[in-house]
Amino acid sequence: MDMIPETAASSRRGTLLVLAGSFCISFAAFFVKGAPIDSSAVAFYRFLFGAIAMLAVALVQRSPMKPSKRLLPFIIMAGLFFVGDVLLWHKSILLLGPGVATIVINFEVIFLALFGVIFLKERMSLQQKLAIPFALLGLALLLGVFEHGLPETAAIGTAFSLVASLFYTGYILTVRRTQMLPEKLNPIANMAWITTVTCAGTFVVCMITGVSLHVPDVKTLGTLAVLGIFCQSLGWVLLSLGLPLMSPFRAGILMLTQPAMSYLWDCLVYGTATGPLNIIGAILAIVAIGMGIKNPAKK
Repeated sequence: MDMIPETAASSRRGTLLVLAGSFCISFAAFFVKGAPIDSSAVAFYRFLFGAIAMLAVALVQRSPMKPSKRLLPFIIMAGLFFVGDVLLWHKSILLLGPGVATIVINFEVIFLALFGVIFLKERMSLQQKLAIPFALLGLALLLGVFEHGLPETAAIGTAFSLVASLFYTGYILTVRRTQMLPEKLNPIANMAWITTVTCAGTFVVCMITGVSLHVPDVKTLGTLAVLGIFCQSLGWVLLSLGLPLMSPFRAGILMLTQPAMSYLWDCLVYGTATGPLNIIGAILAIVAIGMGIKNPAKK
């Protein structure tokens, strides 16, 4: 997406929008954990309600909605990456807890740095190199590896979340590509199409794997609607509006509040990973994610 020249006023506005978006998204894992249906079905309804809400916003804005032939393959690719990301992440939430799973999936920052080194021949800064051992140590402490080993459920949940993080990396790179093309759509219209593709892809996966989409009661339907509208739609709309108002580095640092808040809510609600070493591990992991964010290019 285009960057608007950063001024003090735009930076303040962007900061508020990004923090508000991160706040909305920080609750997503709790709605997933609290819904009494299969995690893949939760993903379907998350994107169904999210797509409806985003399409409504795009139509109210009277944004151009028709993707070009050149843009459409990237929208489909981004949606498919998002399918793999969310389906695996939802499963990891049930095994690790909302806070830990959210921190682990944000390791996509590390994978993005490695992608730049391997495929774009970029040089990794010293802080990015240090971020990798920091992240691994933080993750080990967070999971309690040094205290009682790694239970099988935690190992599987961590694997799910790390693979989801790889899908998330592909998703971010592809979304970025959709906003670099000359015929790009408005960010909200773009996200509306991607969310629609993700919804369709998730539906196909549920049908293939035999996951029931039955919603047992009105309370569950309300939970799924809040997840789709508040966390998925409103959260990403706020981020889409706020991110162009500041530098990518500043935006990335501010978005660290999302895993930090998710971990805080997890500690307060479920008491997950609340020992001293767990908390130190969470702090180390979040710091490592921040270190992995690329610094602004020096002139």
